[in-house]
This record gives sequence, structure tokens and C-alpha cells, in this order.
Amino acid sequence: MGCKIVTPHFIICYMENVHSHARLGVTVSKKIGNAVLRNKLKRYLREFFRNNKNIFKNNYDFSIIARNKISNINHEKLNLLLTNTIKNEFNEHF
Repeated sequence: MGCKIVTPHFIICYMENVHSHARLGVTVSKKIGNAVLRNKLKRYLREFFRNNKNIFKNNYDFSIIARNKISNINHEKLNLLLTNTIKNEFNEHF
């Protein structure tokens, strides 16, 4: 069964999978902004996943869905928010 973390900037859904590694899916709606901004956000989120694999649990699928407020924050703040959100969630449940 999957779980969901909701913040003002993004929604993170995660669910156990049958693989031995974590996987990521990214969704950025057209409501967020133009194609340049959406692609930049997707690159940031994928880069965050690659650079912080140690905070993502293995055998889980993660889906990050961007919300409207995400376009107002910079790259560093996005990294900090994601790190804190994921670490706090997994400390509570695992």
C-alpha cells in the first residue's frame, strides 16, 4: 500500500516495489509555468534524487508531483525542503 506526503510545494507518493533499488517519477503540470520552467524543475528533482539516493529507501517507488508554489523557490531551498520532508517522513514510519 502506498503513502502520500503533502506539502505546499510538492506531493510525494511512495510505494514498495519488487526491485532492489529506489525509482523516481516526476510530474510537473502545465499549470506550473512555461516549458522552460517545467523542464528546469524536472531536472532539479531528478538531480536531487541522483545526489541523495542515501535518503531514499531501497525497494520503493517515489513519485514527486510539483504544486503551484514550487515555481517561487530556488534550487537550494528546494533541496532543503525535499531533504527535510523525506528524512522526517522515513524517521516516523521506518
